[in-house]
Amino acid sequence: MSRRYSVLVGWSICWAACGPAEPRVATPGHRVSTPIAAPAPTAAPVEGAITAVQVEALRVDRTITVQQKLGEQVEQSVSRAVSWQDGKRRREESEPTGIIPAMTLVWTGNESHAWVLDDTARLAAPMDVPEAAAVRATIAADLGLEVSVDGAIVLPSPLFTEEQRAAPPVGVIAGEGKSFVRPSANLVVRLWVVPGLEIGARDYADAIRRRLPPPYTSADEALFAALEALPGYPVEVESTFAGGKLVVKNAVVAVRKETIPLEKLSVPEDYARGESSHELLVKTALASMARERKEGRARLGLDRPFEPTQDEPLPPALPGGSCTPERGDKGTAGCREAWDGRETNFAGFCEMPFDFEASCPRKKLLGICESTDREELLYHYRPGGEKSCTGRWYDARKRG
Repeated sequence: MSRRYSVLVGWSICWAACGPAEPRVATPGHRVSTPIAAPAPTAAPVEGAITAVQVEALRVDRTITVQQKLGEQVEQSVSRAVSWQDGKRRREESEPTGIIPAMTLVWTGNESHAWVLDDTARLAAPMDVPEAAAVRATIAADLGLEVSVDGAIVLPSPLFTEEQRAAPPVGVIAGEGKSFVRPSANLVVRLWVVPGLEIGARDYADAIRRRLPPPYTSADEALFAALEALPGYPVEVESTFAGGKLVVKNAVVAVRKETIPLEKLSVPEDYARGESSHELLVKTALASMARERKEGRARLGLDRPFEPTQDEPLPPALPGGSCTPERGDKGTAGCREAWDGRETNFAGFCEMPFDFEASCPRKKLLGICESTDREELLYHYRPGGEKSCTGRWYDARKRG
């Protein structure tokens, strides 16, 4: 399973479990996720000033764990998401992941759609209305369900089957629970449902409602009803793909009341308004990726020239594995490493399959050609590499 595919699958599953909170799939060189900051304490009011309106909202903290097998190697990453809700007003914040930027969504309670906020650029845009048929197909795939020829979700009875579990899942909010499972050909969805919390089955169903644009069909309503019939809230949703090659766990780790400024549940008046959330998300994603690339390069010293020494005459291998260059594209190069500070970049210049684990071999190496931006290393094992090199050449035969 490719890294990009696993990112998209995890994103889809997490949307089903908690709305727009995204898993972070680790790629070589990715920076560690940073915690979502708790709301700053309210400053003491200045005499004569109007005290900001405060509300008591329900805060829910989550972790999204993604585990994937790449050959013999197992990668695991954890990201965090948090939401606040007061009646119909709601705010969701989530950390960045692979191809998806950090995201803040706000439902003001006065409109049916959400607003996407970019707090760094102080921009806001209404969430684009998705195509209902595409959303239904995604929801069905998330739950291992089928879609009929007319686009309706086919609901089995029961939707989930209760099962015995030897022990409750680790790392979720405490409480006596029950385990439910829905197996299908390539996906097994398992829920750990806990009753008596301040969030319940209706809240879980509402996460699906927020994804699907109205009007709802009778099949949609039947799905909502089946989710609302669960005996509590699924504090862990575990989705296992392809027999365990990819496992996504969405867990509730804390639920509590928190007093926050009412403005946190609104769109700031001084934010510039955009017409499309898609445009805003793309802009935010590009800025986030550029920042991560810069940070990743600086962390490994790739933002400055490599200084060879007698002990280290050759530049260190780039993270993210290696590939075999396509014939004719890279001269006499026999192996290629390419990393932009954030992720590998083999597309267009490599033969399939790629190896995301092993670096290029340095046995019988004649030399390495390093690109001027230090984002690519070409390994040459046959003569002619120095002549074809358009960057900086390192002669491996001069090694001691």
